[in-house]
Amino acid sequence: MVEDALNTPSAAEAFSLLSQLVDPDDRPALRYWIGEGRQDCRRLPYTRVRQYCEQNGPSPRDAFEALATGQLNLPYTTDVVARYQALRQQLALLQPLSMPQLVDALFPAGAPEVSTLRQAALLIAPTVQTPRDLLNELRSDITQPELPGTQGSSIRIMSLHKSKGLTARLVIIAGCVSGVLPSIDFSAPIEEQNRQWQEQRRLFYVGLTRSTETLVMSSAVRMQRKAAMQMGVLVPSGNPNGMATLPASPFLAELGPHAPSTVHGSVWRANLGF
Repeated sequence: MVEDALNTPSAAEAFSLLSQLVDPDDRPALRYWIGEGRQDCRRLPYTRVRQYCEQNGPSPRDAFEALATGQLNLPYTTDVVARYQALRQQLALLQPLSMPQLVDALFPAGAPEVSTLRQAALLIAPTVQTPRDLLNELRSDITQPELPGTQGSSIRIMSLHKSKGLTARLVIIAGCVSGVLPSIDFSAPIEEQNRQWQEQRRLFYVGLTRSTETLVMSSAVRMQRKAAMQMGVLVPSGNPNGMATLPASPFLAELGPHAPSTVHGSVWRANLGF
């Protein structure tokens, strides 16, 4: 089983619900739920909530709870608060269910969008006692299967798309440069550009979850301008034979305030002794 089991909105939503039923402070699951169903993932109103959390200290869950109960008021957040209220209602319905009932509620029979998840959950349910156990087993079977050879000493070079379903002790995501990740066809209609952005953003975060021990996100600072332009990197005009300063991937800025600090490649290598 591979991560493609989560490719449909219904499957991803169900998995998000199960994750939050087990851990109300699961921030990625909450963020997915809030943004689901909208092409822009409700980015602007969610940013308002996130900025409030960063400035005042509460977790996103606590902030949304305060918004939903009227203890907090932030302008232009009606849409995301409505999504959170829908989440509260769904979780309240799931909370008292037995294991078989929970599987049926999350992954209903006859729904092809969740059929892969349902098949896995039906195999797991008789062997587990709690929703947490079910979630852990599903994560192991679906999101991070350990395929033969993925934890060995071999080096694999592949696209982010090909990395889905694989794990490794060390994962290096190279080319975290704007114009490479993401690579957008600006001649396409704006809807297609948005689709490309969201798909590559999703694949980037898939790549972040492939490591079991060490994750490295690598971004070049400078390169020959001619080579940069051939790669599609957006660089200021100038001498094509000169050096260009490369803008980092915008996806790196979305990692939030708790992302590791940037380390120069030579320093990183020296710290590891090579």
